[in-house]
Amino acid sequence: MVVRPNNSTAIQVDEFAELAVGLFVGKLHYSSFARRFYNMTSLSFSSHAAFAKTQNDALGELLDIQTQTVGFGESLKTLSPDKLNFRPEAKRWSTLECLEHLNRYARHYLPLLEERSSKAASRKKEAYKVGLLGKPFALAMHPSRRSKAVSSPKNMNPFGSKLAPSVVDEFIAYQERYHDVLQSLAGHSLRGSRIPISVVPIVRLHLGDMLHTLVWHNARHCLQAEEALSNLD
Repeated sequence: MVVRPNNSTAIQVDEFAELAVGLFVGKLHYSSFARRFYNMTSLSFSSHAAFAKTQNDALGELLDIQTQTVGFGESLKTLSPDKLNFRPEAKRWSTLECLEHLNRYARHYLPLLEERSSKAASRKKEAYKVGLLGKPFALAMHPSRRSKAVSSPKNMNPFGSKLAPSVVDEFIAYQERYHDVLQSLAGHSLRGSRIPISVVPIVRLHLGDMLHTLVWHNARHCLQAEEALSNLD
């Protein structure tokens, strides 16, 4: 993961190490870690759209993204409703619309992810093998490919909705659940279990491919939300 400072002061490696160790030994609550981590950095995701070669590395990369998305959500809690609803252009989404879009997908997919991950088999092979259908779906969502617009189904498009700041709290809760799913899969297979995609249920993706699709999708729209805020005076 590339770390990009918010200001001219370089991030102290030992400070990050202290946070990471605290999280590992259970002395630091995850949301607290994410909040402090985001305060040190701005969103920074890989510019290389590719899958990791091992399942363990794949989980690690996705967990890195989720740490950032939770931290991003935490950083929004102090912003006014006007700022959260600010739309940089007439037909572009506000920060809250970006988050609500992700919340709608989370409502649909998280119960499926939690159910499938709880039944995932023990990992027998470490290599990560992406599926033929999963590869194009996931890569289309990678944050480095945001220049290629993807239309949202009507029921997932929040444009013009009346949204309250509580959308932020819901977003944080969902992003933490994604993180929990990823953590629960340590030592378990990302293959085997299949999850239907919402627009064409007959198409089913392997658990790992669906996780890549959704986590990269989270990153994609967090960047969009961050850009909306960057247009504020």
